[in-house]
Amino acid sequence: MNLFRKDPLSGVAIKYKLPLSFVLLCLVAFGVAGYLVANSVYHSLESEILSRLRSESLAQASMFNRTLDALGWRAEDFASDGFIRTRVARLARQRSPEDRASLEQHLRTNKLPLEPALLGLTVVDIEGRELARIGTEQPARPEFASPDQGQGAVQYSALYALPAGSDSAGFSITTPIWNIDHSRQVGYLVCVVDLSRVIRRTFLANEDAIAGTDPGKELTIIDQSGRRVEIPWWFLRGEPPALDAGGRFRKFQLVTAGAGYGASGHAGRHLCTNGEEMFGQSYPMAGSHWTALVELNAGQALEPVTAMEGRLLGTGIIIAVATLILLYFPVQFLIRPLNALTEMAGRIRDGDFSVRLHTDSDDEIGRLTHTFNVMAEAVEDRTNYLEETAADLKASRRALQVEHDRLTTVVQSMQDGLLLLGRDGEVILSNQAARPLQRLLTGQVAEPDLRKCLHDRADGSCRDCLLQPSLEHACVVSFDDAVYEVLSTQLPSVHGEWGKVLVARDITERERMRDQQLHQDRLTVLGKIAAVVAHEMNSPLSAISLYNQMMQTELDEASAFQEHAEVIQRNTDTCRRIIKQLLEYARTPQPEMGPVDLNELITYVLRFLKPFYDKKDAALAYRNRCGNQRIHGDAMQLQQVLVNLLMNAIHALPAEDGRIRITADRRAERLLIEVEDNGHGIPAEIREEIFEPFVTTKNAGGTGLGLSTSRRIIAAHGGSLDLVDTRPGDTVFRITLPANRRGHGTKAPDRPAAAPEMTSLS
Repeated sequence: MNLFRKDPLSGVAIKYKLPLSFVLLCLVAFGVAGYLVANSVYHSLESEILSRLRSESLAQASMFNRTLDALGWRAEDFASDGFIRTRVARLARQRSPEDRASLEQHLRTNKLPLEPALLGLTVVDIEGRELARIGTEQPARPEFASPDQGQGAVQYSALYALPAGSDSAGFSITTPIWNIDHSRQVGYLVCVVDLSRVIRRTFLANEDAIAGTDPGKELTIIDQSGRRVEIPWWFLRGEPPALDAGGRFRKFQLVTAGAGYGASGHAGRHLCTNGEEMFGQSYPMAGSHWTALVELNAGQALEPVTAMEGRLLGTGIIIAVATLILLYFPVQFLIRPLNALTEMAGRIRDGDFSVRLHTDSDDEIGRLTHTFNVMAEAVEDRTNYLEETAADLKASRRALQVEHDRLTTVVQSMQDGLLLLGRDGEVILSNQAARPLQRLLTGQVAEPDLRKCLHDRADGSCRDCLLQPSLEHACVVSFDDAVYEVLSTQLPSVHGEWGKVLVARDITERERMRDQQLHQDRLTVLGKIAAVVAHEMNSPLSAISLYNQMMQTELDEASAFQEHAEVIQRNTDTCRRIIKQLLEYARTPQPEMGPVDLNELITYVLRFLKPFYDKKDAALAYRNRCGNQRIHGDAMQLQQVLVNLLMNAIHALPAEDGRIRITADRRAERLLIEVEDNGHGIPAEIREEIFEPFVTTKNAGGTGLGLSTSRRIIAAHGGSLDLVDTRPGDTVFRITLPANRRGHGTKAPDRPAAAPEMTSLS
């Protein structure tokens, strides 16, 4: 809605109206802008002052905090002295004057001179009772750790006045003392510190950082109880410190009146206790619970802005008068050309790019008219060019879509997984084979098992390493019961940002074949070594046995050496038995295949081992779910496997309430035989190697060949032997055999003959 239907200055010529309106607008704009600028400067300056004060308080707090930390470390170093820890432990048990004297002499000679800021050292027991004190007549004020900080923390006490005659303040540093083996805390070491010496050390160490301090600033140190120390003016201005005859600062004292003095009431712009308006900022000192407060006089800080306001007002008036004079004469030459330019702009807006203006003027209006003509010509040319380019883009888009479809088809047909990642790890392109790797990168599966990595990662997870664009590497990882070989390459974009290409190949089958080959190679080498060892050991063992038997026949039956000869013979037989087992393990088991009644075989083995589990007082249960099932195999070898598993179960049973359960079942075309016991289970550190040769859990008597030999026998029968579960109270081994397997070989007897020599899990 228009406020004026008629121009109130319609009777005034435009050559007067335009300059006057422009001058009035400038005055209003300048006044408003001046007010906003001044106000903004006030706020900006105030914010900058508070920011600088916060930096100043942080710097002051950091300087003092470093000095306090150094004193805390010195106190911890004193408390870790072995002589002090030993004497304090003895004094805590029995107050011996000799121990107290020796401890005080050690503190006075070897500790107190090391730190000039210390006035004295006090040792107290865990209850706070004094054990020794040197260097000060005033008892120390220990500060014990609060429950939420835990034992062993260095504590800084509140500020307190030093004895009469001192114009400084002091505080205590308390640190725990542990016994010599660090198994329990026996007391505390309390260090009495002169604050004036601490400030002097801080000033000397940071003289350059505070040399330019403004004279209007004040620095106050406030402790946790609200007591404060006001630092003199000459310290903030960086002037040489004034010292008295004792080496302390003059006019430096602790202000205890009004305890509870808080830094929060002096933050920001505030009215100080002396009636002056001040800016203030504080910063806490970590560890000591003290606060550094820095204040600055507000009037002195804002004085430049006040002067700027006066200059700004005078400048505005001068600019308004100058504008009125300068615009009066040239304004009459602007109206007609501007109207023509306005009409030309309207026609260009309506799409008539052929419009042109003619002018003979060489001033700014003439150049502006020429620029409009050039612009109209350029817009006309650009419009024609854009129309042609749009047609070309449509054709290029169709061609690009065809190429994109081809690339998508090729990528999706790849057997290897392909992932294209952006700068932030987002998936830009992937195929079906890359779904497992994509699930890994998005966190849908757990952290993979890293088998090999060519990038030496100091920290971080495998997933983070794969997502990082700056790393090019190759690695082998396993997850989701599969093994993948992952190759990554950096991919730069047109904008200079880096992406990443990941190619994942499923090498599960290749790794399985490699593991099988390595296992077979180890067994081959082991067999050759066993054969060589057995061959080389048989001859000397035979000689030892022969000469021992000759010696036994020549000795009297009542001779004391008969027992020695029997020991030699028993150990010789043991060596022969072990060598025999090695030879049997070195030979690949060749089963003599024939029909075997599975139920009769298990029943016979249980009857054969009855003395063993009766001796253990164990309960044995046999459940047959497959009836009189007959299989094709070697009865002697199958009997050896069952004996090995049952003997392992018997040896693992607890002393009381031992239980063994055997289950025979049939599932589809497979026969399952499970042996379960409630023993102590197999340790976690050897579960993966339990079927490897010479892996044993027995302290003595086991060779570690039982399970390895049993697995080889079952494998020769076309089945498998696996550890299904093991934990304290439940261990299950499972034999899996083909139900209708046929083979060639000599028929084994229907009933097993003598039991094979037993080899148990070791």
